[in-house]
Amino acid sequence: MLKNLVNGKVLIFLLLICNGVYFTMVGYTIPMLLSYTNGLPIFDMRPMGYSYAETVTLLDSLGPMGIEYCITTQLALDWIYPACFMLTYSIGILWVYKKLATGARIARIGALIAVLAGLFDYLENIHLYKILSSYPKIDEDFIFSSNITTILKSGATTVAMSIFLLGLIRWCFVSLIKTH
Repeated sequence: MLKNLVNGKVLIFLLLICNGVYFTMVGYTIPMLLSYTNGLPIFDMRPMGYSYAETVTLLDSLGPMGIEYCITTQLALDWIYPACFMLTYSIGILWVYKKLATGARIARIGALIAVLAGLFDYLENIHLYKILSSYPKIDEDFIFSSNITTILKSGATTVAMSIFLLGLIRWCFVSLIKTH
């Protein structure tokens, strides 16, 4: 079944959906949250994680309205995005390396990393929901585990996107050479 999904038309459709959700967050919900925090970066803007003190400062700056907005709007979109990311980038990696007719092992590893990135994003979202909904009572150990999920998500996302983009650049280069 997955082999039927690994084609250019499906990939373009998934890229449109995935990036539509992403740009909605980047262009709408994250700027709204930044207005609550007076520019203090939110959790999703901290790829290297956050400390307990940074978490408390962020939640204090969000206030009740910002926390509610984060739970009802940002996290709602961020429940959709990981699935979009997993599908888009695992299929994208498999497709581009199939087109290259090389790197089958890299393609399988890259697709797995894309799935792991989405799973880590879901774990991060679960942590953030619990942190936001329990504020002002915050467990320091829970912040630590949330921080770990954020770092793992960020790392896996970076690796998956890099594998996809490097394969895509290589495929474009090879295609240009073949046409000339």
